[in-house]
Amino acid sequence: MERCDFASVMAIIKKYISENNDMGQLDYLYSLFDDFVSSDEGRDFDFDNGLVCRWMNGQAKVSPRITKYYTDEQHQRNLARDIYQNILPVMFDSGMAVQKIYELVIGDESISERKKMELIEPYPCRNKKEDADFIAPVLYFSMDRDFVKRDA
Repeated sequence: MERCDFASVMAIIKKYISENNDMGQLDYLYSLFDDFVSSDEGRDFDFDNGLVCRWMNGQAKVSPRITKYYTDEQHQRNLARDIYQNILPVMFDSGMAVQKIYELVIGDESISERKKMELIEPYPCRNKKEDADFIAPVLYFSMDRDFVKRDA
């Protein structure tokens, strides 16, 4: 089964973004990490297109500056807010994306059962707010865990 890493979570989310609303990878990450780029910690941070591409395909770990920022629980709540406001509105089926992310977490044998239960606790989701509240901690987990580079 596939590993629950940043690239796999992002691939699921991007798969459910409507073609009419599809944006480039940089715009996508600026929208996703809006709280970070608007903060003092991220004001001078630039998303390099080549590096972002490597994050998205599992060739590089997400910047430690971003991961460190979202360690704070309030910032994780803000990540959920950014997902709710900036990402879910451009998706054609956020419920299916959430279901696929749930299946990704459940199927990843490298995650302990206790951690899986913690990550999937909000599932099943009943509305878009709950979708965002489910996605944000999984996304943070996928950025924070040990990085395993994917084959090119």
